[in-house]
Amino acid sequence: MAKKIYPSNDAEFAVWMANLVNKAGTYKSELKMTDAELDELQHKLASFNANVALKQQKRDEASAQITRVKRDRTELNRDVGTFNNAVKAIKGLPDHILEELGLSPDGPHFGGSGPVQPRELVVTGTVDGTHRLKWRRGDSQFGTVFIIEAKTGDAGVWTMIDAVTNSSYLHRNQRPGVKIQYRVKAKRGDAETGYTNTAGVYD
Repeated sequence: MAKKIYPSNDAEFAVWMANLVNKAGTYKSELKMTDAELDELQHKLASFNANVALKQQKRDEASAQITRVKRDRTELNRDVGTFNNAVKAIKGLPDHILEELGLSPDGPHFGGSGPVQPRELVVTGTVDGTHRLKWRRGDSQFGTVFIIEAKTGDAGVWTMIDAVTNSSYLHRNQRPGVKIQYRVKAKRGDAETGYTNTAGVYD
């Protein structure tokens, strides 16, 4: 296998290639190169250099963006923690408001424990094709997502239809009279719970 005569690093290659083009111009006659061939090399090198610079710029921008995201997330985590504590200090605030905000009405404020399995799923169908789902979230903390799955008929396949943070859901635009079963599980980070009971309409 022939040994590489040029650097593999882009920046080093650009310097090496610039020297080659320069010397090729100097010894154009001896190398029997035409002006067109030399111009083409110069054009390709200029394009290469521009793209290398752009790649580095994008890399720097991506690094800066990651830093900004981490900073914003840290600030938001602190703000939400403060908000959570203030909200839960309000006497008589209905639990459903906390649930719709994605906050657990019963559990600790914020923590790293896994999700709690939801339970007592109830589904009600309406004549306009909207199925109303409601379940108990238990002690699931902030950041818990509820995965809703549905299956049409008896031989259907369970399919995820949505993910929400509160403990109720409206499944719209369904056909009245068609049997659909539902189940819900909780997910927090990489951890998942088991499913609720199966509940449906038009059994």
